[in-house]
Amino acid sequence: MSARPITTLEQAKSFFIEMNGSSYEMAREFPERHDEYKHLNIPKEAETLWRDELLGNHFNRIKESKDAGQLWIIYSNMNRLYEDLKTETALLTMLKATQYIREKVPMKHRVIVAETINGRMAREARRGLIYMAFDSNNIPTAKAFIGLSLHFSTYDGEDAYGIERSRRATQLCNDIKLELGL
Repeated sequence: MSARPITTLEQAKSFFIEMNGSSYEMAREFPERHDEYKHLNIPKEAETLWRDELLGNHFNRIKESKDAGQLWIIYSNMNRLYEDLKTETALLTMLKATQYIREKVPMKHRVIVAETINGRMAREARRGLIYMAFDSNNIPTAKAFIGLSLHFSTYDGEDAYGIERSRRATQLCNDIKLELGL
């Protein structure tokens, strides 16, 4: 991708998909291609459609994946897309994906999923899936994400770092639950 100039909408879409819909990734990895992309003045509506398509593609990748160790990576990519989309449909896709991977993510990666559900920024940012569901007035989905976060933050390994990280994820989830009255 980096060697071929972007001059058409089709090329722009391919670049967008390759960069998981992230303008930041485009600019960081391929600044010249990013400039070409921006010069095409792609409508925000087109990017939204592409993000929706990409979210669905990632969900299909999760369902087709034979490598459970990669599930958290695909899931994280889905979450980045959801944070841009913030639609009810995308939120429900995230819930379905989370439920689908519930028993598939290896123990050593589960806390990463819990951290994604809880949010990776300061709580005040309200960026995790629990907050985003709650703030969109989808209380049943917020409650479902709480249950899933608590599941994914359970750790039965002996690694002290893993134990502590899981404890923090559980505590944060419980704090969010208490704050939101759920």
